[in-house]
Amino acid sequence: MIKKIGLGVCLLFVSSITAGPLDRARAQDAKPEKKAKKADDTAFPNTPQGAFQTFFLAMITQHHDKLHEAALPDKDLDVLLEGEKPPARVVDRLKAEITDMKFRVLKPGDVVELPGGKKLTIKPSEVDETHAVIMAPGDPVPTRCVKVESKWKIDASVIIAARLAANEAKRAQNNRPGDDPDPKPKTRRPR
Repeated sequence: MIKKIGLGVCLLFVSSITAGPLDRARAQDAKPEKKAKKADDTAFPNTPQGAFQTFFLAMITQHHDKLHEAALPDKDLDVLLEGEKPPARVVDRLKAEITDMKFRVLKPGDVVELPGGKKLTIKPSEVDETHAVIMAPGDPVPTRCVKVESKWKIDASVIIAARLAANEAKRAQNNRPGDDPDPKPKTRRPR
């Protein structure tokens, strides 16, 4: 699933999942479940890729502590924990895909084509013993990683900005001019 639609799209989908898709996923997975493993019991290596895998899994499973452990501090980080958790079987499938992800580790001079046709060239200052830039499969933008006290962490600022923008767009769409923000039915007063 991740390779086909891109990680960025998957991140936005999974984290802002609504009742409709969630109900369909539950119906598809209505087979009796064996006792599921804890979704957050996987330990990924202490590498930029492992930090991203930990971060992504923590976001999907809404594991607050692991998310904060895997990401650089950000006042809006908890926005990535919003939404309804997907069913355990869906989490298990995503977990398997996350575990098998093949990342592109970018080097100075590598050029990445961004959405809108812009190009980003990785600078030497962005990649060293404590900084890395990686691309997840199908992701439109690279992810920056920083080693803090010997532990790799994700700079989630781009993902957070995307989530906040998506939330704002959703609010704007729900409150279009002419729409009544009060969904209660109107009743006429007798004359």
